[in-house]
Amino acid sequence: MHLPTVASVAARLQTTGDLLDEAGAGLPPTPDAGEVSQLMATVIAHFVGGAADLVDCLHAEGAKVGQADTGYRYQDTTGAEGISGGS
Repeated sequence: MHLPTVASVAARLQTTGDLLDEAGAGLPPTPDAGEVSQLMATVIAHFVGGAADLVDCLHAEGAKVGQADTGYRYQDTTGAEGISGGS
């Protein structure tokens, strides 16, 4: 079984956030729905706002995972050097 590295998980989160952000840039205008046009605009704005929040969260969590990976690698290297009596 292949498990992704922590760095690849961080990269996936960042990339997914970027792709979602790009997809949001091409949104069509609010449809003319007659009497419910304003309601449709409100619903679409709600969905777009939620997607924007998701993009922000993906980027933030990707950064946190990347920082955790850096910290783990440092501790792992330091620990290995201590065990082996390395430089």
